[in-house]
Amino acid sequence: MVELELKDIQQISLKVLKEVSDFCRQYNIRYSLAYGTLLGAIRHKGFIPWDDDVDIIMPRPDYELFLKKFKSNSRLTLSSEYENYLTFSRVCDTEYTRSETLLPFTPLNKENNKLGVWIDIFPIDGVDNDFNVFTSQMEKLHILFESQLQARWLIPFYGLHMGFYSCVKQIVKKIIHFNKDVNQINEQIRIIREKHNYNESVYVSQIVCDGNGNREFFKAEIFENYIDVVFEGYKFKAIKDYDIYLKKNYGDYMQLPPQSERLQHSAGHTHFYWKSNTKINI
Repeated sequence: MVELELKDIQQISLKVLKEVSDFCRQYNIRYSLAYGTLLGAIRHKGFIPWDDDVDIIMPRPDYELFLKKFKSNSRLTLSSEYENYLTFSRVCDTEYTRSETLLPFTPLNKENNKLGVWIDIFPIDGVDNDFNVFTSQMEKLHILFESQLQARWLIPFYGLHMGFYSCVKQIVKKIIHFNKDVNQINEQIRIIREKHNYNESVYVSQIVCDGNGNREFFKAEIFENYIDVVFEGYKFKAIKDYDIYLKKNYGDYMQLPPQSERLQHSAGHTHFYWKSNTKINI
């Protein structure tokens, strides 16, 4: 199998993003580039040179509309949070690429657990107006996200320090209990994130994926207005108040991080391959 290089992953991700963006414009679905993708658009006018993924965010009502309207086809597959083991969704390339991963996000007995290069779609949910209550909520969610991550790893973190047969035994045990363990955790996460209706909330946050602690505590109004930004020569949507968003997440976001922090997200647990076994120029 021929593995994709970083530039290949970026090009396929861009292809998926363009189709998702066109779809959102067609149905008047609000979305914004997010995290490193938004940072890349503002600082680099495209991908952060070492970044290997694309993220977008949507207010919860738009997110649910997207999941309802978007249909998988011969080129793209929607892996919705209601069908996978994540608490957010992905749109995956199925035309050119496939994946091998130690961190599955789809049922192990289905062929679509080898979906190709994807983009992540995160909902923005309503949260409590009290920052201290919000912080407490995020601490609870952090524990659940850590448990979910451990449950999804096919090879336990401690596997390399175990004997061969003990490691195999642990893997078999994890596969047997995979569905039950992950689904129970995700149900607890769902109960927490449904406590506050988005349309009635003054404050909102991305609370379905760990990583930023309590930094993403925003006034709902910043997700009301959108502008076009250039990313790899194409126009995509971004929240007008992107400066507030990026400063909260990255501080002085125009400053390049040290070399030691310039890492790919999928390195180590996921590899992407060309379906044709030969590199394709997209």
